[in-house]
Amino acid sequence: MTSTNLEPSFFLSLALIRLKGQSALVSRAGNDSSPFE
Repeated sequence: MTSTNLEPSFFLSLALIRLKGQSALVSRAGNDSSPFE
């Protein structure tokens, strides 16, 4: 029963980590491409 309670929080934290990683990658790409433009 505890696993069912932990699953939502686990997926939520995982989604937050993925969002942070994607935003970091986007910001990096934007910073890297700006000088070339």
